[in-house]
Amino acid sequence: MVKNIRDSGLNMPIDVVECRGSVRFRIYITGIVQGVGFRPFVYNTAILYGIKGWVMNDTNGVLIEAESSMDKMAIFLAAIENNPLPLAHIDAIKIETLDPLGEETFSIKTSNYARHKDTLISPDIATCEDCLKELFDENDRRYRYPFINCINCGPRFSITTDIPYDRENTTMREFEMCAECKREYEDYTNRRFHAQPIACPKCGPSLKLYDFRSECEVKTSNIYTFIANEIQKNKIIAIKGIGGYHLCLSAVSEKACTELRTRKRRYAKPLAVMVKDIETVKQICDLSEEEEAVLLSPEHPIVLLRKKEDSLIKIAFGVAFGSQYLGVMLPYTPLHHLLLSEVEMPLVMTSGNLSDEPIEYLDDEAKEHLCNIADFMLSHDRGIAIRVDDSVTHVIDHKPYFIRRSRGFAPRPIKLPFSVPQAILACGAELKSTFCLAKGEYAFLSHHLGDLENYKTYVSFSDAIKYYEYIFDVDPKIITYDLHPEYLSTKFAYEKAGVDPDPFSSSLPEQESYMRTTYPEQKGNGLLGVYHHHAHVASCMVDNNRFDKVIGFAFDGSGYGTDGSLWGSEVFIADFKSFQRLASLAPIPLLGGSQAVKEPWRIAAYHIHALYGDDAIPQQLSEMEVYKNNELVWPDVLSLTGSLHKVTMTTGMGRLFDAVSSLLCGVDKIDYEGQAAIELESIISTNEKSSYPLPAITDLPVKLDPTAIFACVLDDIFAKTDQSVISARFHNTIVQFILNMCIYIRQKYNLDTVALSGGVFQNRYLLDHTLNKLKQNSFKLLIHNKVPANDAGISLGQVAIAAHVI
Repeated sequence: MVKNIRDSGLNMPIDVVECRGSVRFRIYITGIVQGVGFRPFVYNTAILYGIKGWVMNDTNGVLIEAESSMDKMAIFLAAIENNPLPLAHIDAIKIETLDPLGEETFSIKTSNYARHKDTLISPDIATCEDCLKELFDENDRRYRYPFINCINCGPRFSITTDIPYDRENTTMREFEMCAECKREYEDYTNRRFHAQPIACPKCGPSLKLYDFRSECEVKTSNIYTFIANEIQKNKIIAIKGIGGYHLCLSAVSEKACTELRTRKRRYAKPLAVMVKDIETVKQICDLSEEEEAVLLSPEHPIVLLRKKEDSLIKIAFGVAFGSQYLGVMLPYTPLHHLLLSEVEMPLVMTSGNLSDEPIEYLDDEAKEHLCNIADFMLSHDRGIAIRVDDSVTHVIDHKPYFIRRSRGFAPRPIKLPFSVPQAILACGAELKSTFCLAKGEYAFLSHHLGDLENYKTYVSFSDAIKYYEYIFDVDPKIITYDLHPEYLSTKFAYEKAGVDPDPFSSSLPEQESYMRTTYPEQKGNGLLGVYHHHAHVASCMVDNNRFDKVIGFAFDGSGYGTDGSLWGSEVFIADFKSFQRLASLAPIPLLGGSQAVKEPWRIAAYHIHALYGDDAIPQQLSEMEVYKNNELVWPDVLSLTGSLHKVTMTTGMGRLFDAVSSLLCGVDKIDYEGQAAIELESIISTNEKSSYPLPAITDLPVKLDPTAIFACVLDDIFAKTDQSVISARFHNTIVQFILNMCIYIRQKYNLDTVALSGGVFQNRYLLDHTLNKLKQNSFKLLIHNKVPANDAGISLGQVAIAAHVI
């Protein structure tokens, strides 16, 4: 008889509740229960309460057979269910009654291997306090050993090559334990009991320092002092971490930051900073209790914090330029702690790669590809099974809000509020690429893979899918993808399915694109194309365990729409099966196609032309940077308006932000996605409450004229209104538009739950003020908290839609 006690407390099987003698249970435990000290915990708990039997890992989780009196078994099971382990997460406990065998001991058995695998893997976890104490204890045998770890910390996912999670299934299999490590590994009272990455200076991995200039290994008595001295000299060090290589340099040196940006070809995107401890964070940034908790969490992500203007520690301007925010993280490996104990300054820690390429994680390739960026390379011989970038988050509405979900969180599964009928592979979109595999009630959202725009990232994408399919034993029968025909993820879906590319697109006339959209009956090939912005809203719904219809806002730069144009300011009524488009910005042309995304002045030029036609450019405009910098090509770009039938149209909200930023901030060209909007947000006056006028909503659908908003911005510029005030008024106008739409839709359709998704909602000011306005008007709000609002969450939304459509 099997009973799920996760759903019903500790109710025992009926046939044993009244038993007065010994009982024996077979106990199945699923969740994140391998690599987190769960077997040692069960063992010690059994010894404490006099339970006999055994525990082992298997390919489904942890399996226990336990025997004792009914009273002791009840206490034992309660202790397991309420386990105090910091890294474990139990999803289900099922028990089956067996005949007692009269065992006299309790033991940990060798793991049981099987073809079918349902085990979950723990993410990589930051160094724990106990290991840190040992790291700096001169009397400890692991004193200053850069690979110290225990059952509560260290590498997990990044070293796993198979499951069950045992040493032979990790990259640590190359290192045979010495007698002392083996004793600790087998001692159930020890913190390293069955800690698979256990190592020490005698038997574990070791460091190696390579000088790219002299092309030889560096021999030094203190590697950390040597590196600290080189960082003081503005040198750049490639450092192998848990999931790949970082590029490390002084965060207080303008010269070092400039040199890095030149070599890495990362000219504008902000760089992350690592500091020694939380006290240093408080010196350079404002820090709330919630932000401090996220920084100190076992995951140790990068957290975006507001910079202090009066800090005595002067972070180089070139780290984040004019941004109000700084991406900060604490050291999360022993190597980081040792380095920062010597350097005594904030360090830039950015991904070890050329701009737009995947992070390097294989030693030979890192040496080849980073030799023209770094001066030195600090490596080691513990292998990395899969590359994993740092996670990035900030705190919104007192909770973490992901920008990037990766190290520390992946591959922790997302528990779905439904069960998928068949295994699904969702291929995601293009920017901020992730994929998602789903089976049963679990969705395995991949770590961050980067922008899927080049061959190297595509190879990383396809390799990671193979890895996840193998590790989690998923054989997808359904493959779902974004309907944009040119996305590499879309082409991958068709190639994997073995059919010729023929993405479904309804290509409705523009006016019909506002009708309710459903998905056609499938052809039996297991492929489903999903609309980009529907996937955004569905992702937010899954993130909040929401099933029924919502008012959905999907604001981003662009995504394929039902009419074949690029959408991006969509207001829907949606559930998992269908959506109805109720509002958007009126479409405008992208003059020059994708070039207009990279050169926001082109969008500004269109709006100016729409306002003034072929008349002479007003004197005030001719003196602005947006015109002067592009005066020679201005007429050629505007000539494209004469053949709009050949030009891609867009309703992207992100493009409106770009156009305004081009005027106010002089952003002619962007170096990374979202740059123009980020710079526009950075100049906001938080004291300005007014907004620009909006037309009254009298009927649906609404097509808001972006040029009218742009005209208000121009009027303020001509009136010499402060830029910070104009930026605030523009943002406040978008907030007011969202509120007006919500109020109208609530009155018409009796809906009051609002889902906010898409990359535009990573704008902190916009999201904060939208939440406040909607709360004041009694709306129920859904925002992302487990996955990012940007395109990294698309694949999760695709899973939800496919599960309900097919």
